[in-house]
Amino acid sequence: MGPDRVLITRPEPGASETAARVADLGCFPILAPFLEIRPTRVRLPSVSQIAAILLASGSAVAPLPAAYHAFRR
Repeated sequence: MGPDRVLITRPEPGASETAARVADLGCFPILAPFLEIRPTRVRLPSVSQIAAILLASGSAVAPLPAAYHAFRR
């Protein structure tokens, strides 16, 4: 029997890095991303009008305007 197979549904950026780590552990990575990461234009309220920011992925941080990167309450 061959190496254990690991299904990786993470999109790029990051999927290839995860696959390399899985391979280093002696497993066989299978890349099948369920999503495609791409920025979209939205109208955001000013930082002063926000009580909290919840991001589902680290990939969501970079496209945010700089004022949101330093958000602290």
